[in-house]
Amino acid sequence: MSSLQRVIKVLFLSAGFLLILSGCGYHIVGTGPMPAWGISSMSIPIFVNDSRRPDIEGMATTAFVNEFVNTIKIVNNGDAVMKGVIKSYSLVPISFAGIDVIQQYRLTVVFSLKIIKTDTKKVLWEDEITRYEDYIVNISDVLATKDAEFAAFKVIASDSARLAKEHVLERF
Repeated sequence: MSSLQRVIKVLFLSAGFLLILSGCGYHIVGTGPMPAWGISSMSIPIFVNDSRRPDIEGMATTAFVNEFVNTIKIVNNGDAVMKGVIKSYSLVPISFAGIDVIQQYRLTVVFSLKIIKTDTKKVLWEDEITRYEDYIVNISDVLATKDAEFAAFKVIASDSARLAKEHVLERF
């Protein structure tokens, strides 16, 4: 190996090493940035379901825990608590085939969210998030249509959690 090849090899290795040291934006769970509210941990209890759709609160809560776990330590009794309420869950047909044959639904969900400091009971952040997702109806398979509704709700919950985290971090 010539000296020029060694110099080039050393330069590439050095550049690669510097890139690794500079980081890629990832961090240890629960150690990311959080607004200066004097909190280092947060609890997210199961959301309250005020909608007429049963058994969706667990899935919604899980989406918020999964989103916030990279931002702050999620524990049972944190410095703050995020309280969530599913205020509404509505299905509206938006596309028809022929007379009264629904082809597509729009699922709209409204979340009411608060972050409250545990010791002072002070509301640190509050917001209401409305999201919707459209899905196709499978007229020959009711279970496939229910699965599509379930998948639409998962997307809404994840998107709402991401949006809530962005609002919290931007103090919006």
